[in-house]
Amino acid sequence: MVTVALAARALFRPGNPSVVHVVGLSDRPRAIFRSADMVRIELSQEGFARLLDRLEASFAPATPLQDLGPGLYGPSLFFRGADTFHIFNVCNHWVARLLSAAGLPTAPVLATMPRGLLLDLKLRSGLTPL
Repeated sequence: MVTVALAARALFRPGNPSVVHVVGLSDRPRAIFRSADMVRIELSQEGFARLLDRLEASFAPATPLQDLGPGLYGPSLFFRGADTFHIFNVCNHWVARLLSAAGLPTAPVLATMPRGLLLDLKLRSGLTPL
């Protein structure tokens, strides 16, 4: 159960291990996450390859990957991440780094919150919400 104390510890204590939450989708993202804010991103082959390289680097090096158990919904799983988690490195920062690797400009401060990341993508990359 997530508590205020647990959330505060995760955000403000240095050195928290991170996880990568992975889920396969059986339909288009828009059909599954109907109320989520989304943008369509078109990438070059090179940009997509860089994004995949950065994604692969997100997992802690292990063979096989360290499965930490069931995720938050459906068949999702958590895996040990390579980074640490803290207020300056939350999930939206991770997404921003993936997008930056793909060639889209992002700003870490705006990426702290989902709406800030969406605003950044709109202002600097011309992407519009679906």
